[in-house]
Amino acid sequence: MIRVRGSMRWRVAAIAVAGVTTLSVGVGIAQAEGNSARDRVLRDASARAVHMPTAKASLFMKGVNGAFPTHPAQKPTTLPTPSTLPSAADHPAPRVGGISELRQAPFSQAGFAVSNAYFGTVGGRWFGVYAGTVGQLDPAASGQGGIYIVTTDAKSNTNWRNLGPFPQAGTTWLKITASSGTVLTLVSDTGASYAFNLAALKYR
Repeated sequence: MIRVRGSMRWRVAAIAVAGVTTLSVGVGIAQAEGNSARDRVLRDASARAVHMPTAKASLFMKGVNGAFPTHPAQKPTTLPTPSTLPSAADHPAPRVGGISELRQAPFSQAGFAVSNAYFGTVGGRWFGVYAGTVGQLDPAASGQGGIYIVTTDAKSNTNWRNLGPFPQAGTTWLKITASSGTVLTLVSDTGASYAFNLAALKYR
């Protein structure tokens, strides 16, 4: 009788371990989904335990409960990587004011040959002032030195305005040499110096 009892205990334990092993494949799912997944596993285990002897069912359910903790899995603390990154349009590069030696302009060199330029805010608007030689943009003053001014909204490239060329008679080109407030200092091919007031839009 003693051998039988011992054999039965080992047999019950082996069956319980086998049952837990079979159900343990759902541990990852239960931990990922929380208590709702655990409840489903326990219901399935209870349905199987009903058909087992009392001792075997008790050991089986104890093993199942140990394999599936009562608390849901903790959510990851790291945030997911966004699927898209903000574009340059969302965060435009800051504008840089001052005198620029770049000869790029929103018009062709045939229209106005650029020597250099100045950029800055005047009266709440962003000014682009191009110095050089007037061309096809003003046929009446073609070949004269002058400046060409375009403006846009201070915080965006909208509401563009062409204020037109401002030729200076007796010169073939102008170049910006300094700025102070709203006044630009320019030098011509003859060596003469001129001042242009951006607020008043005229030479002085």
